[in-house]
Amino acid sequence: MNRESFAVNDLEARRSGIGGSDASAIMGDNNYKSKYELAREKIGLDDPAPVSNMEYVQWGTWMEEWYLRIFKVKKPRDTFFFRNNNWMYCHIDGISTKLRTLYEIKAPVFNSPKYTVDNWRDLPKHYLWQCVHNGLVYEHSGKRRNRKLEQVELVIVTPPCPVSYVINWKHMKEEMADHYFETARKFWIDCINDVLPPPETKRDMKLSYPSVNVAEYPEASDEEFEEVKSLQKLKTGKKNIEVCIEGSSNRLRGAIKDFNGLSRNGEIIVSNKDTKAGNRVLKTYDIKDINVF
Repeated sequence: MNRESFAVNDLEARRSGIGGSDASAIMGDNNYKSKYELAREKIGLDDPAPVSNMEYVQWGTWMEEWYLRIFKVKKPRDTFFFRNNNWMYCHIDGISTKLRTLYEIKAPVFNSPKYTVDNWRDLPKHYLWQCVHNGLVYEHSGKRRNRKLEQVELVIVTPPCPVSYVINWKHMKEEMADHYFETARKFWIDCINDVLPPPETKRDMKLSYPSVNVAEYPEASDEEFEEVKSLQKLKTGKKNIEVCIEGSSNRLRGAIKDFNGLSRNGEIIVSNKDTKAGNRVLKTYDIKDINVF
């Protein structure tokens, strides 16, 4: 696959590789897209879902542009590719070659305590995986053997002012990069060979087994699901009991085949008499727990 660049909104090109926005789904830390759903898109089974929250996307674009302008950060316009592994690519929010810093800018709509942490490792994982991906691609892109990268600055633009985390790239790389690269590499090789990962979420299962007509079979609530499980357990128990009853009845019929039944202590406990229809019916009676010698 030989390519040098493509537009950010070129969906077809983006499907032919792994970008930074795919990283969290590959690692299982994306609440909006699973690894299985992403694989289906890369293989070509599904088209990416249309963006339904365009106002949020626009907000993120405005906040990114505002931050870059206010803090005089350069935004590269090129697509970066991982040399010798150009199935990995990224579009970078900002770069400072002088400071050897890569910028990743996020603009969540709502403020949250999870964006204010003492240790960068406690930040949302979907942010961190994208930083790892972009850092790897940038570091191994271009004609030079390595681009120098010393830190990643993750900027979260939330009111009343942005929160910035300067992360030592060496530490992030040592802790996360190898695991990410191997996972992403296996994921991409599987996609090339049309191999899907196992479905895990409810959405995955719906995609895996699309034959269910949801108009006729709507999704069960948690309570209904548990009720079905309980009923199935009872039915299974009933079936097992019926098998035991049948076996016990046959053994008794064999024991009294030449008689009308059996008695104990002067009380009939089981009978196998002919009926008017000509059939023998095995009938048991209440047994009094009294021993007479």
